[in-house]
Amino acid sequence: MDHSALAFIANDDVIAITCTFQSGGKRYTYKTLDDTLKPGDLVLVECSGPSNYYGFCVVKVKEVDTDVDLQASFGYKWIVGKIDLDTHTKIIKAEKQMVKEVRRADLKQKRQTFAKAIGIDVDFSLTKFLESQEDAKE
Repeated sequence: MDHSALAFIANDDVIAITCTFQSGGKRYTYKTLDDTLKPGDLVLVECSGPSNYYGFCVVKVKEVDTDVDLQASFGYKWIVGKIDLDTHTKIIKAEKQMVKEVRRADLKQKRQTFAKAIGIDVDFSLTKFLESQEDAKE
């Protein structure tokens, strides 16, 4: 038995979590103390091989509280932590809103500069201008 499996015996709080590196890929079991993890969560784990970046990889949780092979010859590694996509999603949404507001302000400033350059009212409306031209013809 690899000594890393002893954590499951010695501590009731250690949970076995089955994860995959890619959809439909081989399943690997990791240790965690985080009882909030659920299938579909992305977590950071220690790893080696082609997916390795600085000794870590992102994997997807497939199963929680799975059975472990206490006689396994391989070691069970720890989950480093959950990837917080909620915060990331909020940041991306806030950035999109900020960009939208900056573009709107930029367009307004350009309209003001253009209106001043050609001597028209800032609130100039092309639609109203065309309507007034039609009325003048009648």
